[in-house]
Amino acid sequence: MENVRAAHPELEVFYRTPAVRLVTENGRVTGVIGRQHDGTHTLFRAAKAVILATGDYTNNPAMVARWCPDIAEFDKKQFGKTGDGHVLAISAGANMEPVGHTKMMHDFDSALMFEEPFLYLNMHGERFTNEYTGFVYMGNLLRDQPSYKGNMLDADHPDGSKGWYCTVYDSSYMEWDKDSFVDGPVPPFVMEKFIPGAVENPQGVFKNLIDLHRCDTLEELAAELDLPCDAMLASVARYNQLCQQGCDTDFGKPAKYLHPILKPPFWGARKHIRVSAEVSGIRTNENAQALDAAGKPVKGLYCAGNLGGPFFGGSDYPFHQTGLSLGRCYTFGMIAAKHALGML
Repeated sequence: MENVRAAHPELEVFYRTPAVRLVTENGRVTGVIGRQHDGTHTLFRAAKAVILATGDYTNNPAMVARWCPDIAEFDKKQFGKTGDGHVLAISAGANMEPVGHTKMMHDFDSALMFEEPFLYLNMHGERFTNEYTGFVYMGNLLRDQPSYKGNMLDADHPDGSKGWYCTVYDSSYMEWDKDSFVDGPVPPFVMEKFIPGAVENPQGVFKNLIDLHRCDTLEELAAELDLPCDAMLASVARYNQLCQQGCDTDFGKPAKYLHPILKPPFWGARKHIRVSAEVSGIRTNENAQALDAAGKPVKGLYCAGNLGGPFFGGSDYPFHQTGLSLGRCYTFGMIAAKHALGML
């Protein structure tokens, strides 16, 4: 067992000592048993309460299948989130939120301009949505679209995963109305560092973002994006027809966002939505106390951060407030500690 004495003389931090069991006495959680790296165990007595802050269960396939099957076929951005705290809390009598847990799925995995209403094609080269829907809900849409074997597949999906699609547009995008873009159009010279091989040793770019392509013909672009050429050409032709008539009778995208794909060179980005986190879990009250099936606090037990819930109230993580997830973790960690100490 390794431990580090922190700056506060009465605070001791233990590493490599995972919690494996909660101790309950007379209906109250009174401690936790930790397993040391040599296989022995240590009992930690709780003077006031036990506060669990162990993160989510994204990397636990069995829990995902039971509580958030929406994300099962998508790749995961992080690892080690195995739901240990959820299991501990349930073993002490805590109750999980109903199925429909909130998932956080960000689409920043390829180039810039992640929410602009370009033409969206699945990996079969077919248009599949009103592109003005917004990336918050793309995970829901892509559950029913084809899987694809691209880069950054996680260990659970060696043969391909959900979450792949392509955005296609032409070189007239700099002339579009400003409200077609989240933060305004990004000039071509800035976008170039996201094109494989276009800029030698590009700076300030994650390698997984380098999947943007610029080609003189649509046929070349289809090859770069690994899309069936005939299907992509047919989708572009149909989209151009809708743009010309000024009414999207296929998916209902507002007319002001209909821009035909005519002016070369043509641009395309292969997008890959992965799971950032699953942010639902044990039922808690306003004091971060874990609740049982009857809605009563499990004495001596608190759950903070992505382990605790409900909080977000839906299946998709909302983007109405920047830092909402981190803010929740900080706030309820503090509330749990103060309430356990009798300060609230």
